[in-house]
Amino acid sequence: MGSLLSPFNLKEASDKGTLYPPYIYIICDEVLSDLINKAPQDGSIKGVSIASNAPAVSHLLYADDSILFSRVRIAEATIIVSILQSYQEASGQTINLDKSEMVFSPNISQDFKKSFQDHLPVKHQ
Repeated sequence: MGSLLSPFNLKEASDKGTLYPPYIYIICDEVLSDLINKAPQDGSIKGVSIASNAPAVSHLLYADDSILFSRVRIAEATIIVSILQSYQEASGQTINLDKSEMVFSPNISQDFKKSFQDHLPVKHQ
């Protein structure tokens, strides 16, 4: 039978070069997934559907990659930033915005893309 250990700080351990098993990172992904899942439930973020009767997808997680889907709404950009900040604080991990980018539907105007990007500061493709 297992026993409860004292809490540890993943960021501090990483900075010291301590390697943790991959399941620790899976747990962190679960935290991110839960934060993202709560947003569509309250209607603050609507995912993307491939058809009118298909379920909406708000995010996909694979290994250390995350893909977030949203409408191009300033309110949704603000919520995404808040979710990512909460995740960083909870996990001790940092989102690398230099490796992050956003892709828009071709029918979104350049002005609106710029406005959205001002609220969610990642590269635009």
